[in-house]
Amino acid sequence: MALTLDSRFLLLLAAVAAPSYLAALYGPIVRIGPDEIHINDPDYYNEIYAPNTRRRDKSPLWFWMGGSNNFGDNSAFTTLNHDLHRLRRSAVNPHFSKQKVQELEPRVRNHVLHLKKRLLDLAGTDESVDLSQATSALTLDVISDYAFGKAVGALDRPDMAKPWNDMLHAGVKIHPFARTFPTIARNMLRIPAWMMPTNNMKQEVDKFMSILTGMTQSAKDEAPAEKAKSKSGDLSSGHTNVLQAIFNSTLPEEEKTFSRVAGEAMIFVGAGTETTGRTLAVTLYNILANREVHDRLLEEIRTVIPESGSPLPPATQLEQLPYLTAVVQEGLRISHGVAGRLARIAPDEDLNYHGHQIGRGTTVSQSNYLVHTHPKYFPDPFKFQPEHFMGPEGEQARRHLVAFGRGNRACVGLNLAYSELFLTIATLIGTLKMELVHTTARDATIVTEYFIGCLPADSKGIRVRVLGEL
Repeated sequence: MALTLDSRFLLLLAAVAAPSYLAALYGPIVRIGPDEIHINDPDYYNEIYAPNTRRRDKSPLWFWMGGSNNFGDNSAFTTLNHDLHRLRRSAVNPHFSKQKVQELEPRVRNHVLHLKKRLLDLAGTDESVDLSQATSALTLDVISDYAFGKAVGALDRPDMAKPWNDMLHAGVKIHPFARTFPTIARNMLRIPAWMMPTNNMKQEVDKFMSILTGMTQSAKDEAPAEKAKSKSGDLSSGHTNVLQAIFNSTLPEEEKTFSRVAGEAMIFVGAGTETTGRTLAVTLYNILANREVHDRLLEEIRTVIPESGSPLPPATQLEQLPYLTAVVQEGLRISHGVAGRLARIAPDEDLNYHGHQIGRGTTVSQSNYLVHTHPKYFPDPFKFQPEHFMGPEGEQARRHLVAFGRGNRACVGLNLAYSELFLTIATLIGTLKMELVHTTARDATIVTEYFIGCLPADSKGIRVRVLGEL
């Protein structure tokens, strides 16, 4: 029977908004567009998101930013071609290695303790604070310090840089429209700044971009001197930041232009701020909202932080705590950092899904949200249960935790994110007494997908009152 116009329109909406709906109707493999196949099967994830030995391109159907001169255009993240992506990532991979993150952990630790101080300043008052804003200020300072060698000072601002956080949230909301009408979206982003109407948001955007541009220029200007010091063995300046590492790398000169490195900087800031900050806030909500989880976690943290004034252990020691580790993993699962599907193309091989032949060059995707809520590996998936990652079933759950993606395109910052998560949760839960204020489960639940998962727009935030030190 031929589809009517109305039924075809509804099918299109379902394809765009709810691959899970189509999977329920037609099974795990569904063509959700003329050129895209979606597979809802966690056990097939590693075939789509394969390691470096198998080439995987990003699909232009999903990653529309190329040529926009915005959204990190020409960064490794937005690079479609497998080989070019691998080249660009080679310059930054060493700086985000486990060893390098451990080496630079004192910088992360300083920002975590700064956040604790900001929260303690509110103790004894009736004022509440939105944890999602506070933790995003933390992660913005961490990633800017890591990438540029200097924090933007979000935690120093009275509003904890709320306008900048709002700006990052507003920016991602273009994705659904842009994926459908990429040419229009790219042309919109090319409109000169002087033609745009002036408002508070634009002023904040201009200010923020001016800061990032200035810090990128400083990294470029200081890179030759830093390279000379490194060759001479002079380590007095501390460390080469990520942008200096790119400017001083062996990449071809056309890969080290200011505009391209500035695109990398924008991706570092955007990706390193919102997702980790939201994961922290959602995880802290679920700890504070569940007395059993809170008390069990605090008891374990007390084995390494006996009292609030005790030194903060290194992340490597915190990672040995089994319940804290399960809490962090469950927080990553239920926070849905990147909630949408990640479109890939296998350019050199045909894929096969249970007898369904998928020709090379076809766009294929899976939704991280659907993987993380699949009842086969996460029973009662919408409930915060660290036990998902403990006991005999824990190993299977860990194999299907894909918060940072998999394969050759996995998030470069995962080691830094884990460091922030362990250090921040251990510090705040182990040293502060906090209570939730006018906050419900809905305020900490992902309700929309704009590539990343988003909390309710009408929410007042994940609000807590700080009562003092424990």
